[in-house]
Amino acid sequence: MNEPIVARHWLATAAPKAAPAIATTTVLALARIWNANGAEHSVGNAALMTVLAAGAAAGGASLARAGEPVLAATGYAVSGSLALAGVAGYSDGLSLPLLLWALATVLAYCFAARHWRQDRRDALDHERNVNERREEHAHIERIETIRATTQIDVARTGAAYAEQLAQALVTRATLPGFDPTALESTGLPELPSARGGSVRFYLTTHKRHWVRLTDVPLFLKSEHFVNAVKLDPARGPYAVDSGGFSELQRHGRWTRTPRQYIEDLRRIWECVGPYDWAAPQDWMCEDLIIHGGTAGPNVFVGTHLSVPEHIRRTVANFLELRSLAPELRIAPVLQGRTVTDYEWCAEQYERAGVDLTREPTVGLGSVCRLQSTREGAAIVTAMAARGLKLHGFGFKILGLERVGHLLASADSAAWSYHARKRPPLPGHTHKNCANCIDYAMRWRTRVLTSLPPWQQPFLDAA
Repeated sequence: MNEPIVARHWLATAAPKAAPAIATTTVLALARIWNANGAEHSVGNAALMTVLAAGAAAGGASLARAGEPVLAATGYAVSGSLALAGVAGYSDGLSLPLLLWALATVLAYCFAARHWRQDRRDALDHERNVNERREEHAHIERIETIRATTQIDVARTGAAYAEQLAQALVTRATLPGFDPTALESTGLPELPSARGGSVRFYLTTHKRHWVRLTDVPLFLKSEHFVNAVKLDPARGPYAVDSGGFSELQRHGRWTRTPRQYIEDLRRIWECVGPYDWAAPQDWMCEDLIIHGGTAGPNVFVGTHLSVPEHIRRTVANFLELRSLAPELRIAPVLQGRTVTDYEWCAEQYERAGVDLTREPTVGLGSVCRLQSTREGAAIVTAMAARGLKLHGFGFKILGLERVGHLLASADSAAWSYHARKRPPLPGHTHKNCANCIDYAMRWRTRVLTSLPPWQQPFLDAA
């Protein structure tokens, strides 16, 4: 809508106004030259000019009836010029030619004035339309600016509230004599651990045979079961991860269809035993997953989609998986980057008819790197305040200490990274204990005993 500004010279503005007078004067001057060269009192020349003028007038009339106003006006102008030239060339004096020149000039200005008025009206209409469009666009920009500012303010307010609530709940729970039942009776917020439910802590591993070696809750990727010829039945509880982080890191998309994933989950259920729940083929919202890049030796190709698109695809995939296999325990997962994103994701589930408060597990994705931060605590607190039984993916000790009491379950593979940086346990011959079940069990015990006392009963119950 930015119109170029053109500075016009005064001659460009004055020339059209002088054109009619210049035209009639030129015709008069040429006619008088013709008069001086033998046209005076020449009947033949006068008859010729009369015929030409009449022909031009007839042509202008026919063009006017045909709906060609510009060509018709040109014909009339030529007819008048020929008539003026004929009279001025035939007459021996100047009085009659000057009179006809004045008359022709007045008529030319009358016709030109009509055109100028129409041209002015068109220019005013165009200017008015341009101004209206400018005002409309300016209005839209103002509305969008106000809307964006309001959304930012609401998000900041919500995040600040969630952070304050998270800090208050953490502080409240560490106070001597903490009694969830007494606080509940006063009307303070009810959270998962305050309802008396246990918090299940899963050990994340890629060793699928561990399911027959321990009854400690395990968290395994579905891809670790897919290519196995024989699957061992599980001794204890376990949950299945879809492997979404690895899929999107390597390919920027899902290479397995929902039907293929359902077939994998059915085989796991039948051969290993009923699992607690399985994650859907969700779309994480971390920057590296979306934009791509490198993190140490890991290369991320990037999906190059927006956060709202990741959220829409996450919800759509859960709905498709649930429709394909409603009997399998597939858990919905919330994705986002800010508190507002997670709230919007929860609303998408609600609009689709999914009551998250009735789901036995609701995954909380993309918080792995935020879990120990104020922003991560705000996200967990805001979702827990909805009354959801949350599972925290990839939680470490700091995250559990800060918001573990708000979760129904959590998983962690931090033990493997921890072991990779340390020498093996005494008597172990491998290079390190990054894949060692003995180290994993000791690490789990150490984590549980290092947590605040008010969290340990719930975690030990798992």
